[in-house]
Amino acid sequence: TAGRITQDEFRKASFVQHYRTLEEFKAPFDNSNSSVSKAGLRLKFANTQLTKCPYQQAFVDAKGTMSSEQFAASLIPTMRSWSETVFLSALSDRGPNEAQDIVNAFYRSYEAEVADNPDGHAMDYIHIIMVIEKI
Repeated sequence: TAGRITQDEFRKASFVQHYRTLEEFKAPFDNSNSSVSKAGLRLKFANTQLTKCPYQQAFVDAKGTMSSEQFAASLIPTMRSWSETVFLSALSDRGPNEAQDIVNAFYRSYEAEVADNPDGHAMDYIHIIMVIEKI
């Protein structure tokens, strides 16, 4: 909304991802005709497990001894580690310095937003735990 990027660049920066449900993970084992079942693999156990964001948890555990600025400074680099290449790719029609400047400004802005209001900024994960045996 600040006008730094075009609508097309915004669209290109979208993450195309699909996170499987537990049922989707289990499906090949429930189908006797699947290559998984035919390979002799059997699902013994499948469950989900929540892993709370370690950066947010450290902030909560610090009980006021960590500032919201410190929390933001710890959280943003890990988010940047998996997202920056998508944003830079979306700006591929620009020069590399201009694209990097835009991305750097975005992360600085986001870090400031987290520092101003740390609530709701975290990266919790849901892991699928599966025990599989080969018969």
